[in-house]
Amino acid sequence: MHYPYLLVILPKKQVTHVYNLEEKKKEKDFSETILDYAEGKVLRNGGKTTMLDSLDLGVLCDKGFIQSSTEVLCLTRVTTNNVENKVISISIPDKKQKEVYVSGDIITDFSVINGRMYIGEINLHNKQNYLLVDGEKTEVPSVVSLIYELGGEPHFATLKGALSQEENWYKIENDKTLLINSTKIYLLRTEN
Repeated sequence: MHYPYLLVILPKKQVTHVYNLEEKKKEKDFSETILDYAEGKVLRNGGKTTMLDSLDLGVLCDKGFIQSSTEVLCLTRVTTNNVENKVISISIPDKKQKEVYVSGDIITDFSVINGRMYIGEINLHNKQNYLLVDGEKTEVPSVVSLIYELGGEPHFATLKGALSQEENWYKIENDKTLLINSTKIYLLRTEN
């Protein structure tokens, strides 16, 4: 999710629907799975590499974030045969790469909200979950599946899956996480 855009991906159909949350309407449809969409630019995987529109970035991203017209952030593996991963910055158009954060554990998600970088991380040995805010690491109660912006503030969701038996959503306030609801995950609120 890259506010104001919400990407709804249907992996079995290889389709992505992009919704504009501010305008509350569908922005665009893609007949492929994309990593990010911002200001008309599309970040997608094309075979063994990731593309920003037609520019081959020279690396394969598991997740991506279009930071600006001159920078893309990419979650990629430290080495091909390793589960450990890292966030790198790729400058556009020269494709120079710079490591932003290298994890000794596994990064579950990352995002930039209001100019601050948020990274979710899990230690598979002790099953402890962490949230890094601009490099400051804090323990959190459950896996960080999705980091997103809601009402101008950072939140994260824990989605039910292999790493979690239940769904929760949290508001991030400085170095604290506040459980908002344990039965529903909200990505958009509308005023009555």
